[in-house]
Amino acid sequence: MKKKGFLEFAMTILLLAGAFFLPRESAQMLQSATTDPITVLIDVGHGGADSGKVGVNGALEKDINLQISLRLQSLLKEAGITAILTRDTDKGLYQETDSNKKLADMKARIQMITDVDADIVVSIHQNSYSKSSVSGAQVFYYTSSEQGQQLAQAIQDGFDYALGDRNTRSIKANKDYYILVHSPIVSVICECGFLSNPEEADLLTTSDYQQKIAQSICNGILNYFQNSNQSTLS
Repeated sequence: MKKKGFLEFAMTILLLAGAFFLPRESAQMLQSATTDPITVLIDVGHGGADSGKVGVNGALEKDINLQISLRLQSLLKEAGITAILTRDTDKGLYQETDSNKKLADMKARIQMITDVDADIVVSIHQNSYSKSSVSGAQVFYYTSSEQGQQLAQAIQDGFDYALGDRNTRSIKANKDYYILVHSPIVSVICECGFLSNPEEADLLTTSDYQQKIAQSICNGILNYFQNSNQSTLS
């Protein structure tokens, strides 16, 4: 099978993993191509005094971020991937004595990224916009990062497959977001939906939709590493 055909086939299989296979079974395809362990740092956006966006239904971004991240961590672990969270409770990464808690929190996240020596960083967030009609999941990557673009596209493909026609957004380059600018490794930011959209805000608070989002991201991560390994071996 030609390389292009194989990659298309692998992507299809991995995107279908949420419906037909357990993550562990999907990961066997990946593990067959490499013996190197994979570590993913899941950056759980906001927390503590920083609630992030507030939905039109009153939902707090920090809470939704945590629920999706916990589900993603579980799925990645089932796939044999080490998954580390920047936070696993409603607590920011700052000290109460910090004069600028937001900056202290962001610096602590970058320090954690450096310390754990992960392969990639996936930062979980929710979006908001002045027009309530805007909806959909979207992945951001650092402008000059080719690998970041590849990871973003793999996860975006997962979103598009799982969410169907309701998701029409595309990956977007960014040179300003703190995590993307300062992270020493491949990083993306997943904006999982718009809390300013009434329908999407309600969906994002349900366990079923949170699981669907987490599975989409997991499939995208598996696909990214599968394609990366195949390119290295070819």
